[in-house]
Amino acid sequence: MRAISAHYRDLLDQGEHSSGTEGGEEGSVDPDDEELWRSTPAQYLEKIFQVVLTLPQLDTSGYQRMLHTLVGVRGDLPAPTLGPLSSPSHEADRPDAESSAHPLPTLGEDEGEERRTGSADAVRAGDDDAVSEADEFGVELPAARVVERVDPLTLEPDEIALLNLLGPPLLVATPRAVKRLVNSYGLLTAIRRDHREADLDEQRAVVVDPDTNASRDVPYRPYRATMVLLAALVAYPSLGPALFLHLHHMTAAHPGDSWARFRASLTPRQRKGGQWWSVADPNMTPVQAQQWQALLDGLDAVERSAAEHSLQLPEPLSAWGPWVVPVGRLSFPTGRIVSSLERQRPLDNRPEPGSGEDPEAS
Repeated sequence: MRAISAHYRDLLDQGEHSSGTEGGEEGSVDPDDEELWRSTPAQYLEKIFQVVLTLPQLDTSGYQRMLHTLVGVRGDLPAPTLGPLSSPSHEADRPDAESSAHPLPTLGEDEGEERRTGSADAVRAGDDDAVSEADEFGVELPAARVVERVDPLTLEPDEIALLNLLGPPLLVATPRAVKRLVNSYGLLTAIRRDHREADLDEQRAVVVDPDTNASRDVPYRPYRATMVLLAALVAYPSLGPALFLHLHHMTAAHPGDSWARFRASLTPRQRKGGQWWSVADPNMTPVQAQQWQALLDGLDAVERSAAEHSLQLPEPLSAWGPWVVPVGRLSFPTGRIVSSLERQRPLDNRPEPGSGEDPEAS
């Protein structure tokens, strides 16, 4: 509708709006008023699309069914036990599910040598069929080398179990978003194939309690931060630049902070004048404030659900910061800022001395 408004601006905006009272009684409508005959972008679209049906968002079962048509479990590992993804019948729906985890069969050395020797002997013996086959296919080549290759969309059971929790109603909720989430994660695993084992293995980091200054050494698995950040970026792409920029700065300034405290700091607040703000976005509209709150509600729900299924998200904030650039590169809005993050420092937004303004006043 915006494109139509811009392209047909002269047609849609011609004439001033009529008051509807000229030449008649107060409040009456002139049937010849040009305003009644003006075209709108909606009318233009209705000429093209005779039937309009706005699809509802995916529900949880629909999200999981679609997810499982896009990803598979490695053949040498047990299937996850969470939800529909554990059903073997779904695995058969994916045509390459079995072949993606195993190399194509090839001849053994003895068998291949026997065939090559036999073919040569047959030619020397004057076997007509063998001669014609050699003439048709040319020189026989040695057996192809087997290359072990991992399908980027053939994942570990824990990875699929966590993907299962990133859907409706608060995060990834449309078919297009499901495909973007799966394909983006597959691309990221392919790019980081040399680091994949470390991304999946348990790591450790320190969390510092700001009230007592006591520190704790806690375990975490890096890939879980990757998935959650990617889901947030797919579900709310317009919030990505502010979210990732603030995460980058906070990780650098407070590496011992926790992911839970970081999320809580993003809660939108309202100043006395009615303007909405947060530490990540100091000036936001009411619609943007609603989007931020929906994103935070989704992240909170994912953390609770992940803990219930023994898939605890990383507690240390330092486990999330390293993914700002790798994940941010997979989004148009966020990708524009991540290449220059190392040159950026947070701005000092404290009020001017003597102004009496409190930026955190609500």
